[in-house]
Amino acid sequence: MKPPKKSETANKIVEIAQATENVSPVLQRALEDMPLLIHQPGAKEVAVLTVVAKEQAFAFGPVMAALEFLSSNKIDWSKEFLVAHEFKSRVGAVPYFNWREAPTRSYRSFEDFYRRELEPIWGDWGNLQRTYAQIVRGEISEDEGRKKLIEQRVELDAQTPDLKAWGGKRQK
Repeated sequence: MKPPKKSETANKIVEIAQATENVSPVLQRALEDMPLLIHQPGAKEVAVLTVVAKEQAFAFGPVMAALEFLSSNKIDWSKEFLVAHEFKSRVGAVPYFNWREAPTRSYRSFEDFYRRELEPIWGDWGNLQRTYAQIVRGEISEDEGRKKLIEQRVELDAQTPDLKAWGGKRQK
């Protein structure tokens, strides 16, 4: 195989770096580490998915500690809490939250918090993993898997409550 031109390699590196940066601002891979395999089909997608998987592994400990603390009897759930809402973005910058504009919310309990804030997203991830495992094992086709995931997403979106801006009326 003829080696690619430098400009093609640079374009592929930038494409992969941008794709992984958009998904994972925490664990961005250094450009000089990029191997020559970036020209094969699927290189960008493998990079994105493996970065997300590594980021999830990195976050697992802190997530478990936060869940353990919040499920303890140390929390006054009648208080208001800031809730991360939408990523903001600037050209060429890592996405961020503007905490001054963050909505607030109070909860009846840890279970209420979990159901309203985490279950819609984590339920999606769990469904995605279960569905793709079924596809890989040959239990369902790719088309059946896509249909199943889309139906689940629509159902979860319908259950997700709207947030109110900080300073406005909060949702209980």
